[in-house]
Amino acid sequence: MWSILGALILGMLVGWFKLFSYISKESIDKIIVTGLILMLFAMGLGIGSNPDIVNNLSTLGVKAFFISFASIAGSVFVLWILQGKILEGEKK
Repeated sequence: MWSILGALILGMLVGWFKLFSYISKESIDKIIVTGLILMLFAMGLGIGSNPDIVNNLSTLGVKAFFISFASIAGSVFVLWILQGKILEGEKK
């Protein structure tokens, strides 16, 4: 957990101080997409190699759907609220 948070903070500091300013935004986007694809592959590998998860996939699938739906709905709601507050601040 701390290593993930540390990596995020380190990346933010590197971006803030423009230590790699020669890297274009498109290159950074490609690195992010490649990292996400590798992470999703590793997660799929872990799930597929666990017999308990594979055997209970139908039950877990329904729970995962509702958890995902609630996460997405909550994120959209929070962004909707924040967007309203940000746009109000810009109008003043």
